[in-house]
Amino acid sequence: MKDYEFGSMNWDADIEMILQSFVQDFSEILEGTDYYVVRNGTVGEKCVNIMKKGESNRVGHVWPKRKMQVVDFCLMTDLIQKISSMMELPALQDPNKERLKQWRCFPRISYDKAIEMISAIAGKNL
Repeated sequence: MKDYEFGSMNWDADIEMILQSFVQDFSEILEGTDYYVVRNGTVGEKCVNIMKKGESNRVGHVWPKRKMQVVDFCLMTDLIQKISSMMELPALQDPNKERLKQWRCFPRISYDKAIEMISAIAGKNL
């Protein structure tokens, strides 16, 4: 799915191909860490989950927005604290504060910024 530069996305592909590309790209970056990425298997969910080894719940998720050619990137607050010292984070938004107290979202960020954030989770600099 990548074009000539790492991180550039073919947004004209169908949603399953885009999600497959997310899994492949993010998995390469997270290789050798305690984190991994999987396609969300819930019916109707068009996102990938970021998981931590040894934990059953996701610690993040990434939703592609094909028409705008961006992603919505959501992370647990403790993971945001971890990566905030490694990079400048985009503007964040609080999701439903009553139900999702431990989550924060970065709406409509570029795929390149998502790659940068995944790299920070992995402890790598691109």
